[in-house]
Amino acid sequence: MEFSDDYKRKLNILIPYYRNQYLKETGNGKWQQAVFYADDKTKLPICSSMTYCGLEKQGKLVRDEIYEFAAAKLYKLAKENIEWNQIIDVTVNQLHQLMDYRKEEECINILETACISLEVCSNILYYGEILWLFKILKAYLTARNKIISEREFYHLDAITPIYQGSLKELAMYYLYVYANHHEDEKVTYIVGKYDYHSTQMISNQLFAMATDLRNGRMLKFLESGKQLEAVFKETENWLQLYHLYMDIYAFLIEINEENANLYIEKAMKLLSNIQLNDNQKYMAYKNIGTILLYANKYEQSIVWLKKAVHLSDMKLVRCTLCICHAYHMLKLAIPSEYLRINNPTKGDSVDWALYAIYHNFKAGQIEEQKKYLIKKFYLY
Repeated sequence: MEFSDDYKRKLNILIPYYRNQYLKETGNGKWQQAVFYADDKTKLPICSSMTYCGLEKQGKLVRDEIYEFAAAKLYKLAKENIEWNQIIDVTVNQLHQLMDYRKEEECINILETACISLEVCSNILYYGEILWLFKILKAYLTARNKIISEREFYHLDAITPIYQGSLKELAMYYLYVYANHHEDEKVTYIVGKYDYHSTQMISNQLFAMATDLRNGRMLKFLESGKQLEAVFKETENWLQLYHLYMDIYAFLIEINEENANLYIEKAMKLLSNIQLNDNQKYMAYKNIGTILLYANKYEQSIVWLKKAVHLSDMKLVRCTLCICHAYHMLKLAIPSEYLRINNPTKGDSVDWALYAIYHNFKAGQIEEQKKYLIKKFYLY
């Protein structure tokens, strides 16, 4: 079938992106320019260099043969398929509904089926990128420590413009999740680039509330919270209601502790009545512990963070960092078990720079603290 204009527009994003990446990684410099680009096999001219540059620099829609030629130079294929489009549409629609209720086991099964069906597309532009998105979502929903690397995060950010509708919302969801697992600058970058207020996915709407808080729009945050609370109760979406209560608790704890405690009581009551898998328990405990840490309730924070870290193999560096910080603020020695993480996939460069500070750190010896911190500061 001939390429649709929509598919061509996606290729106009992907081909220049991968070409620039290839040039950067191989160090080959600019590709050799020619008056005409020719087919390697037939030696017949395909297009002029002006037309080819129009594809890359001007977003111009060109003949199918030119896209196929450009993809081949990247060792990829350009191909559009109605059946693959249908598989993607069905998968995304099912995921959207299930993720709104955080039914992760069902999501994993649907993603597994889609990945098997689309495996033949792994080297085909656009479809390969969707397959990759499905795979990283499935891995993350399976185990929270199976999150992408920092380099892959920037790759997802670069290719997100090719996604549309609910597919784009899935990409936005993952970008925020990754950023929230890492340093605050990444969250600032993501919420500044993507409009979470215009999304339909409930998790992204909760992220939009967090964005309002970051920007000082407190009344809008509370108003959105009331609206979502009514929706969650009406639809009996108890798990999302729990997350909403935790967000409101995190906001109120530094303003009105009495009102904040009402929300933590509501959240804990919901948590005790909801069946959670280990991933969901990990996130719940981590969120509670982190909120208590920000509220300077260090002893309580340690209790919840330890529960999170001790769940399976989900020892993300960010969670362990919080434990180290809480012990430090209490002027207590940091238990050695929290200073042994060495898997680089469990945190980004900033996480590891901070984590390094706590190695051999003695909380009770002020002069040694100063020397150690100065040394680490200049190292990083």
